[in-house]
Amino acid sequence: MRKSLLRLKQSFVFAFAMLAAMGASAQTQITDEAGLKAIANDLAGSYVLTNDITLSEQWTPISTFTGTLDGAGHAIKGLRIAGGSPTGLFGETDGATIKNLRVVEAKVADWGSSKKAGIIVGWAKNNTTIEACFTSGVVEGNDHVGGIIGRLEGTMKNCLSTAASFSSGWQAGGLAGSGGTATFENNVFLGQVYCQGDWGGVGGILGLAEGGTVTMKHNVSAPFALGIERSNNGHMFAMCGMLNNATIEMTDCYASDAIKYYEGAIRTGDPITDETIIANIKAGKYGGGDPINVQGEEKSDTELKKAATYTAIGFDAAVWDLADGRYPVLKGMEVPFDGDFVSMKDLPDFFLGTKADVGGLFSTMNREVSIVSNNPAVVNVEGTVLTGVTEGTATITISTIGDAFIKGFTRNIDVTVTSMDTNIATAEDLMTKLAQNPIGEFNITADIDLAGVKFQPLPEFTGILHGNGHVIRNMSYNQSGQASVGLFATTRGATIEDLGFENANMVGNENVGALAGHFYGGVARRIFVMNSYIEGRDHVGSIVGNMGNNNGEPSLITDCISDATVKTREHQVGGLCGIATGGTLQNSLFCGTVDNNGHSSNTGIISLIDSDDATTIQNCFSGAAHINGKRIVPRIVNGKRDATTLSNNYVLKSSLYSGTYSTAVDDKDGDQGAAVDDATARTKAFYSETLGWDFDNTWTFLPGAEGLMFPVLKVMKSPLKTRIIDDEFSNALVYLVGDEYKDLGKVHASWGQKIDFKISEGANLVDQVESEETGSTRLYCADDNGQFLGAGTLTIQANMPAAIASLFTIEGSNTLSVDIINGNGETEVATADEFVKIGSNPTGKFILTADIDMDGKDFNGFTSDFSGTIDGQGHKVKNLKVEFNGDNDKGVFCKTVSATIKNIAFENMQVLGNGTKHIGLVGNASGTTFEQVAVTGKVNGDDNVALLAGHADNVTIKNCYVSGEVVAAMQAGGFIGLAQGKGASIENSYFNGDINVTIYGWAAGFIGRIEASAATTINLKNSVSIGNVHNEGRYAHPFIAVNAAGAGADQGAVINYSGNIANTDAEIVGNQDWPYNNETAEGGEVTMEEYFGATDLQEPTQYVLIGWDFDKVWTFNTESGYLYPVLKSIGVVNDQISTSIQGVQSEQKAATTGIYDLQGRRMNSLNQLQKGLYIINGRKVVVK
Repeated sequence: MRKSLLRLKQSFVFAFAMLAAMGASAQTQITDEAGLKAIANDLAGSYVLTNDITLSEQWTPISTFTGTLDGAGHAIKGLRIAGGSPTGLFGETDGATIKNLRVVEAKVADWGSSKKAGIIVGWAKNNTTIEACFTSGVVEGNDHVGGIIGRLEGTMKNCLSTAASFSSGWQAGGLAGSGGTATFENNVFLGQVYCQGDWGGVGGILGLAEGGTVTMKHNVSAPFALGIERSNNGHMFAMCGMLNNATIEMTDCYASDAIKYYEGAIRTGDPITDETIIANIKAGKYGGGDPINVQGEEKSDTELKKAATYTAIGFDAAVWDLADGRYPVLKGMEVPFDGDFVSMKDLPDFFLGTKADVGGLFSTMNREVSIVSNNPAVVNVEGTVLTGVTEGTATITISTIGDAFIKGFTRNIDVTVTSMDTNIATAEDLMTKLAQNPIGEFNITADIDLAGVKFQPLPEFTGILHGNGHVIRNMSYNQSGQASVGLFATTRGATIEDLGFENANMVGNENVGALAGHFYGGVARRIFVMNSYIEGRDHVGSIVGNMGNNNGEPSLITDCISDATVKTREHQVGGLCGIATGGTLQNSLFCGTVDNNGHSSNTGIISLIDSDDATTIQNCFSGAAHINGKRIVPRIVNGKRDATTLSNNYVLKSSLYSGTYSTAVDDKDGDQGAAVDDATARTKAFYSETLGWDFDNTWTFLPGAEGLMFPVLKVMKSPLKTRIIDDEFSNALVYLVGDEYKDLGKVHASWGQKIDFKISEGANLVDQVESEETGSTRLYCADDNGQFLGAGTLTIQANMPAAIASLFTIEGSNTLSVDIINGNGETEVATADEFVKIGSNPTGKFILTADIDMDGKDFNGFTSDFSGTIDGQGHKVKNLKVEFNGDNDKGVFCKTVSATIKNIAFENMQVLGNGTKHIGLVGNASGTTFEQVAVTGKVNGDDNVALLAGHADNVTIKNCYVSGEVVAAMQAGGFIGLAQGKGASIENSYFNGDINVTIYGWAAGFIGRIEASAATTINLKNSVSIGNVHNEGRYAHPFIAVNAAGAGADQGAVINYSGNIANTDAEIVGNQDWPYNNETAEGGEVTMEEYFGATDLQEPTQYVLIGWDFDKVWTFNTESGYLYPVLKSIGVVNDQISTSIQGVQSEQKAATTGIYDLQGRRMNSLNQLQKGLYIINGRKVVVK
């Protein structure tokens, strides 16, 4: 028996051994780069590295990995990732396990935009485990940047990193940029961390703890540097930099006393010397307040280099190699190990004379970097500048000197120097030669057409470019998130001359111009920009985005001209130059248009002087057709400083500033400039004598054009493309009292040409009067006695004078057409064409007399501020679709001011904005009333996004509902994205559908964000939130996501909140801010919402109990399949079934509601019930 048991036991042992062997063999072995990439083909697989792997090309992050990767102590070397979000060796993991992996000499870098960036994983979700891993190299991004993980929602254990982690905006951590519910145990960090943002968080282990409990046990933080833009923000500590709705539980975590804390620019900031700030950091005084668990216990560098320090807190000798006199390393790592890395930009191709400055390279171990050429006769090295001397090959060695713990870094780069043909005749020449030899001298020998070419702004140029009067046509680039956009992203000390641009279309983020985003030092002369569109978010100009000095060498921009359309989505925009930080702009003319959708500077020449360095603007002329913006600023430049020189600058008297003529006091030597009339601005004497321009060599008038247009550069060739810029005839001419008119002086030609106007239709509808005030012709819709001359259409042809007509090709229409309307009555709207025409009469009163289908109708939204009334009379506007790229205040109605919209449904509406802020049915609603309005469909945008109003100030919403989908990068709400100013009043309304915020901020069923001033009051009463709100990791609420104090305010809004109901079956995904923070300012009263299930909200009972009127306003129409209330006057609005929460409707709920008192008497109406107890659908209900 005993032998039988022994044999049975042996059989089990053998079986288990076989199973173990089978398990081991189930792992896929990875031997090379191709095998590593193949993980993407089976994201749930189990993998093991069998040897070290060196990557040979840019890596594409693998997502979403759910399996297991065992590095078996092997290394992946040379990881290179240019950007993306989330990003790392793995972009995302979900419940994965990654262990025993070394990733060395990595460079994961997208300084401006990457979010959730880490060397091994960008976003490690759902209990991902990272164990016994090591990283070295550098990781750069904008938010949630970590040396191993960008964002961790799981466990990191027994990991080591010497990486450098840098963020340009928000959180950065040595091991992880941010953590949700996460555990960090037995980890060591020895690298460096910096964050450039003012309010970012910097932590040696973790940048930001957010939305959960972070457990930290037995971690050691010994970076040689932690740095932040502003040290007094209180968000830089050895363990965790910042908390956001999170708690930290910390046990036996140590911080080295040798850590150096810095403030200012990345890697070049100054050590913090303020003893109070250092004491606050070391005491863990978060935000300068009471100490919390963010710093850890301070230990000396000597103590942290003792093995006993680690064994005392549970470091496992089977995992760690512990020794006295140094920090721990993972088992299997040789000492000294590969832990240093030198980050540097790639070298250009080398030609004779090429100079490449590799300045900015740095060692992640903060060591001195050596640059040596093995053949100085071919490539000479002087400091950080490499110069191609003769044709041949040289090896450049970049290196650091190591020590007994960490090896030095060495990289050999083979450089071949060749000669180049410097003539540029084709698009390919332009795109390749200037990039290959950015210090060379080039000649453009033919006009170049970039139509169909995938253009990218050329890299930094420091050479000489002779345009020889040639034109680059159809240069197009549209990346609203990209900074530094132009033919060149940046120039330094370059000379560029006699070059034109035609039909350029350039869209970027900050620093955008046709020639260059940044123009530092050097000279730009005789540059002409024709019939082009230049757009950015900040620092936007038609020639350059930013003019500044180059290490003390000033810039000079001279003798340039532009008729471009220049636009900013948010901040600074100037006709010729976005901002100036030093240099001179002179003898130049701008005759296009400037538009600013934000609240910053918009001017004719340079938007803003943004530096104390010497800046001069002299002998310039702004002949802009219009300069539009929300802020009144000087006409030439804003922000004049002590070192600013303004001399002899002029503006066109007929230029429009946000629709009106300027009344500023003339000062040719000041920021306003002096005004000249149109006739003077077309004379040679004005330019040659008053401005001192050179008409012998540089400037001229086209043949026969003196007195009929502005001058042009001699290198420009006719025919020129021109356009009629109409700032007057986009809205109807509406008769009210008899003094209404259209002003022909507000119509310009883009090169300042005199225009011959000819009325081709409706001459009998207007009285033409020459204005003594402006000298222009006014077209009145009434006679001298104020009597209306009649309704109809006025059509005018805007022609070039016959003497110069052959010199131009008119782009777009030269026909001006406007409806003349008697505004003393209501306008009936019954067709799609009539609906579109509402935009031409923004003060009108409109009534819908039929449902209107906008499917397929070309419609760009009502762009003028609407202050009229629309009464839908129960009708629907169906299938509206508008799309926008960038910009603010966009929607079916871009902005409403003191408007009323009532008794109308917008069915299956789509308002789609790429990077657009303040977007919805109404982009920006001010003093607007919505009553009995239903909206279904979809709205997406960047920030402040809602189905009804993206931005709201003093808005009233009563008996309305929205049912649809909202997708936003940041703040979003069902009714309102952002409430400011005098706030909003919402009553007897409901939200259904889905709100989704994808990146940052707040999301709610009604109001995404309140940003309060002293006057802000929110009244939200007797309303119902039915739909879903998703904002994972951030803040979500059925009604209000946050009540924040705005600029200059010390508290949130006054909130009166009562009688509201939320749906227990809805998905509200996110953390809760309101009402736990800033419930209400003094004077408000908040009674929390009640919760009922979806089926309870599919009958009138709960609505009646909070005062809804089911006799006159509301009803149910469950036969349609939509189970929630609809407006009686409108009925069911389609598209609700697909976008809203439906729940389950029983046969009983579909039947007519039965209402009885306790005596069994049937009640006719819910609204007629007195206080008491009733039986409704078989349920007892108390009516209070």
